[in-house]
Amino acid sequence: MKSFAHIFRREGIRAQVIEGDSFHRYNRVEMRELVQAADRGSGPQVSHFGPEANLLRELADTFVEYGATGRARSVATLMTRPNPRNSAATRALSPTGSR
Repeated sequence: MKSFAHIFRREGIRAQVIEGDSFHRYNRVEMRELVQAADRGSGPQVSHFGPEANLLRELADTFVEYGATGRARSVATLMTRPNPRNSAATRALSPTGSR
């Protein structure tokens, strides 16, 4: 990410960033339990990157909102909480600047 930050700074672009874990469905403990259940054969296979572990609809809606208005909401989670989807704090993204 630092490489992109350097490029944006050099080019005078005020970029907005959505962290990769902003739209995870489960926290680390919940995900570990799901993976262990799958490994035991007592649960479905799950991937950190697949649709079952991510809030892809909410992520897509964020990009649509940002494209239409220049603003959007991003979820910032503390990965130690039992359910980040329900306890997540949100922050507004400001419009990106152009060079």
